[in-house]
Amino acid sequence: MLLRSLDCALVRVALLSVLAATTSGCGSDDEGGGGGTGGGGGGATVEYSGVMFELAISGSTPLEGVMLCVDGHKEITCATSASDGKYTLAGLPVGAELELRATKDGFVDSATFMTIGADPVADYNGSMVTDATAGLLYAAAGAGTYDVTKASLAVSVLMPDPAAAGKTLGLEGATVTITPASGVGPVYTTEKNVPDQTLTATTKGGGAVWGGVTPGAVSMEVTAPGKTCSAYKYGWASASGAKGKAYADTSSFLFALCE
Repeated sequence: MLLRSLDCALVRVALLSVLAATTSGCGSDDEGGGGGTGGGGGGATVEYSGVMFELAISGSTPLEGVMLCVDGHKEITCATSASDGKYTLAGLPVGAELELRATKDGFVDSATFMTIGADPVADYNGSMVTDATAGLLYAAAGAGTYDVTKASLAVSVLMPDPAAAGKTLGLEGATVTITPASGVGPVYTTEKNVPDQTLTATTKGGGAVWGGVTPGAVSMEVTAPGKTCSAYKYGWASASGAKGKAYADTSSFLFALCE
């Protein structure tokens, strides 16, 4: 997707991670349901909007008909992406940690984790792949045969773009672990966004992926010499990175910003 640098990072990790995804719709009963905290108390709310994309090896296009729901919060009306891929979610409670699920028939679902600030967000973009593309990408990441009882995890390690205020770039030289440890990974990606099992740290692309992860709560810890890392936009706050949840037949996104 030819968007801002953060959106490019989302494309990168999505394409290289299988983008498996969430449970169906609002208030799912799958493992770990009732994601996030807070909300529903009648306090201040804000609006999040963005664009959903279909990702393929050849590129990306806006995706219509994606249902986006906040897990565990039936009082928040689900949104459906329009023909240009755009969607808007209103009524998000300020201060809450929420879990956003995206589903569409024929596509592997996607899940992201967000902490709602006081200001509206206009670029909370997301991506999905078809079921067929998912299997190919999973194999490309070196995770073997796709297992619907396991989870996938895509992370991106970013830094502020020194040439453009408010934008980000991939951070080179960082290492990432997940807790609890499970699955195959990290598989870091090259600058051209190709998984390379020989890499031992992030490249300027900033991406890493895991396959075959055991479902449950998960956090990413980032080690970047001389920098402090924290959750950024896609992921709840943790000690040195971001945290969220891993679901069977699902790919979760976690982003960290290092400064």
